[in-house]
Amino acid sequence: MPNFALVQVVGCLERDQLAGWTLTEASEPVVTRDNTPSAAALKAAEAKPLGRQTFGLVSVDAATKSGALNGRKVEARGLLYRDGASADLNVTSIKPVSSDCTR
Repeated sequence: MPNFALVQVVGCLERDQLAGWTLTEASEPVVTRDNTPSAAALKAAEAKPLGRQTFGLVSVDAATKSGALNGRKVEARGLLYRDGASADLNVTSIKPVSSDCTR
């Protein structure tokens, strides 16, 4: 997948004191055309299994920074950037899909 592709990822939102906000146990990114998800897309994301990816999150909004979604399973969308073993997502949308992040 090319850098700067608009993607959708499902994973666990966590605050890392050194790295900032991260998406852990994340699914493989899937290319999307929409910056924000529809109700149907959120329902599908809820059923999507967690994965093994970790993404650093860039441009997290104030609502997410409040910590209200910390530890929850979320659907995130944004521009993907990979550099070697690390990957970042420049966020356009973060929406909760489950109250916790259990497998």
